Amino acid sequence: MLRLFLERLLVGPTGFTSAGVLVPLGAGDNRLLFARMTNALSDGDGHRQAWSWLGATSIHVCFKHINDLKKQSDLAHRSPNFVEISCSDFSKFCLWTAAELYQASDTLAEAAARVDRREMTKTLFKELEMTIGLKCNRSGVLQSSRLRCSAILTEPPRCGNSTARVKAMVPCKE
Repeated sequence: MLRLFLERLLVGPTGFTSAGVLVPLGAGDNRLLFARMTNALSDGDGHRQAWSWLGATSIHVCFKHINDLKKQSDLAHRSPNFVEISCSDFSKFCLWTAAELYQASDTLAEAAARVDRREMTKTLFKELEMTIGLKCNRSGVLQSSRLRCSAILTEPPRCGNSTARVKAMVPCKE
């Protein structure tokens, strides 16, 4: 539903980014207003639903960081690049890039198609979702080619940047 709303509001022939909206200012004076969405504000559950993020139910518990793992997962020691969510050294956390997030979403969509063709078991597919930390939502925001023309995330330095933040999509112009 969010995908459909954002596509209709922002892109297409009548969207804010392409056609704009005429705003009457009075005395016959009008202005054409264009807009784009740059930040999505919500609580954690709103972000979880909007981005099809599994949250604390998955092994990969944080939507913002690519290398975090669930507390007491007993997996972080297997690679120096992974950290548990309880780690107090923020410089060890690495942020997702837009390309990585889209690749993860595309991997899940491809895996879902394999399940439909009976080339992959549902159990293996669910394990993949839990590992990536996203729920496969083929009609979700992350799978919209109209909304993914620009980054959902800023392209931050890979690790140790405490000022980087998650951003919402900036739709491409048609």
